[in-house]
Amino acid sequence: MAGLKKYKVVLLPLVFTALLLSGCALQLPPEGGPADTAPPEIVASYPVPGQINYGEDYAEIEFSEYVEKRSLKDAIFISPAPEEGYELNWSGKSVRIEFKKPLKENTTYYITVGTDLVDYNNRNKMAKSFNLWFSTGEKIDRGAISGNVYDKNSEGILIYAFLYEGDSVNIFDNKPLYVSQCGESGEFELKGLRDGKYRLIAVRDNFRDYMLQMGQDEAGVTFTDPVLSAADTLFSDMNFFMSSTDTLAPEMQSAVMTDRNHVLITLNEDADRKSVQSENFTVIDSATLKSYKPVFSYLQNGNGKNLVLILNDPGLRGDSVFLKATGLKDIKGNTLNEASINLTVSDRADTSVTTISSVLPSDRLNLSNDYPELTVIFNTGITPEEFAGRVAFTDTSGNRAESETVREDDVTYKIKITQKLESFTDYELTADLKGLAGVNGLKADTILTFPFKTINQLNLTGLFGKLTGIKDPAGKRLVLEFKDDPQIKYFASTGQNGEFEFDKVKPGKYFLWFYDSPGEFNPGSVFPFRFSDRFKFYKKEIELAPRWSQTDLIFDLKD
Repeated sequence: MAGLKKYKVVLLPLVFTALLLSGCALQLPPEGGPADTAPPEIVASYPVPGQINYGEDYAEIEFSEYVEKRSLKDAIFISPAPEEGYELNWSGKSVRIEFKKPLKENTTYYITVGTDLVDYNNRNKMAKSFNLWFSTGEKIDRGAISGNVYDKNSEGILIYAFLYEGDSVNIFDNKPLYVSQCGESGEFELKGLRDGKYRLIAVRDNFRDYMLQMGQDEAGVTFTDPVLSAADTLFSDMNFFMSSTDTLAPEMQSAVMTDRNHVLITLNEDADRKSVQSENFTVIDSATLKSYKPVFSYLQNGNGKNLVLILNDPGLRGDSVFLKATGLKDIKGNTLNEASINLTVSDRADTSVTTISSVLPSDRLNLSNDYPELTVIFNTGITPEEFAGRVAFTDTSGNRAESETVREDDVTYKIKITQKLESFTDYELTADLKGLAGVNGLKADTILTFPFKTINQLNLTGLFGKLTGIKDPAGKRLVLEFKDDPQIKYFASTGQNGEFEFDKVKPGKYFLWFYDSPGEFNPGSVFPFRFSDRFKFYKKEIELAPRWSQTDLIFDLKD
């Protein structure tokens, strides 16, 4: 067969019988020696990439080593999809892809073997996708689209390319015309695309059905619909962030009283903290026709799936008690308009005493001295008036720092320091809880102190540079994201000529990325459909050393 060696394996009868008796597969890993960590590769194909006038009813691929046959079924994508599909027939390290019906005339086909393919010995994955394109006619479609998916687990995510029909495109009821798969670092490439306008969707296809399943698959969108033509055959930097496609309202799965005053509600997904308000819940005793409103409501230990309501010991009994929720939202904004669930009651005594569960940031030895924010989380509800009179942030001489308090929910308060603090100086957060009574009447008898130390400003660093490769570089946003903790981010806006600066930055390794908007980043949405802001990551990781700012960095968007 042209371009591909054929292997003919002859087994002696005695050897074949021994293999059958031992139950061994014909693909055997080598014995001894160092562990195999090399990813499988494709070393030959038929046809060769770019071949025209191809008239066979099959294609063939040869691997560098034995691979798991079943893994190829999840890793191979053929675009456009052959009519009535195909079959895979193996011979040693080679596989023949036999099309059940002849391929269409004058059509460019694109076969991708993605990174879900693993070798037989140690299940090493393909390092990057392999692409084979050929045409049944006299020319190859030359359109190509490339980019990256940025996600903590981007490997294996599929890129769907839907071709517009006239002015419309349907991404929900149709399978994509072309499919590719992300490599280990999230990169992807689609080649051999015909001219036309495309909508691209990145999908974590959990069912491998090549259909976007709302509420089940995560998905991402990019900033535009690329249009391929003879004059414009290449689009790059089509980048994605992934997000949930949830369109369903949250559901209450259970409601249980853990004692006379506390109700624990379990949801099927994370709730939006802002919608967890006491007025959104009602406890109804259908035997007495009485209803009760919670005194407090909040997320249990910050877990959005577990909500806690605090009642004022209503003395509930029996199995005719229900909990009604209204206006409860998930983090995507889907709203539970109204729902009720049976409430399992308890007459167990409430012995809890008010205390502080945690204080953030947890790193108390490196507190920023530039208007830092502290978060105080209690184990039970506390009113803003009680908080203001009992919690203070001071230096060690007792001088109170200027601050504002923001109630995030009934147990969580944020203290925003509105003045600059001294560098490398000791401070403390003090909570005088003496005499503070909970709904059960039990009073706390403690003063809690949490010591902090501001960071040594001499150890801070910075990044200064210029954004280039864009027609109008002014007013663009840049994000400096800490590699080990993506929650740590610094933001900057470009000046008139694209210049930017990040000052007083914690030393460490960072990712730098830009987005084309003056405000908050818009990741876009699959439904209702909304393009994302254009964004791009700087090509390399940036390491910022203590006490030494990096200057003159050029972030070229054309690079």
